[in-house]
Amino acid sequence: MAVQDIDAQLRSVADQVAGLLEPGHDQDELQADILKRSDHATALLVRVGDHRGFLKLFADTDAAKAAFGREKQALDLLHGTHVPRLLMVGDDARAVLTVFIEGRPLGDLLTASNLMQRAEQIGQLFGTLASRAPAQTETADWAAYLGRYETGLSNRLLAQQRPVLEQNKIKRLHLAQNDAALSNFIQGKDKRLYLVDFENARMKPEGWDLAMAARALFGRFPDQLNVISNSLLRGYRLAAKDCGLADNFDQVINVLVVAMIASEG
Repeated sequence: MAVQDIDAQLRSVADQVAGLLEPGHDQDELQADILKRSDHATALLVRVGDHRGFLKLFADTDAAKAAFGREKQALDLLHGTHVPRLLMVGDDARAVLTVFIEGRPLGDLLTASNLMQRAEQIGQLFGTLASRAPAQTETADWAAYLGRYETGLSNRLLAQQRPVLEQNKIKRLHLAQNDAALSNFIQGKDKRLYLVDFENARMKPEGWDLAMAARALFGRFPDQLNVISNSLLRGYRLAAKDCGLADNFDQVINVLVVAMIASEG
């Protein structure tokens, strides 16, 4: 996004943002710092005095508008523990304002010694979200589903692991974050783990986000895939109210991670 476009979008919502952060204040008192920019969106830290918010402005392209729709829908539907509270949606300006999570990215806190604990914590986060995410019934096995819908996976490896994938049935699809980069996990000052960035949210099979998280963790700890998948699954089972994943779903996670990596190579 061009700087002039960002400035124009920000001005169009500045009064509303300032008033939400601190009632009675206007755009003259609003400060904004760019945190991250991409082709689709710009993320800003906005402030009025000591009050902070996280503002995301989406570009005026079809892809960015679709991302904006996914972001606002997911924040609305998944609100509660582990997801920043939605404060405002500006449809005309393609703007989303949430509370700002004071804390540190999980990637900065990961070590070999706490990997098992952190992976389990991520699993619990996704289990909690799955318990309240919109869902729909599905009856395919993983081999059939991946063959129909997914790209970015090694077909050769999926064929080799077909027995494992066929053995694991998909009972439901639910709204998944679908982008488990480690920078999207923030440990707040309250020690709670938060998930941010929902512009890639999609309806995916239960357990998909565990595989995405495993891929991100594997990038840091490539010799610990079994520890990662087992810990993610254990945490998920602790938090999910109605877990539909098979006992050996850690094997599916491993297959998906390796298939992602093989495709990237």
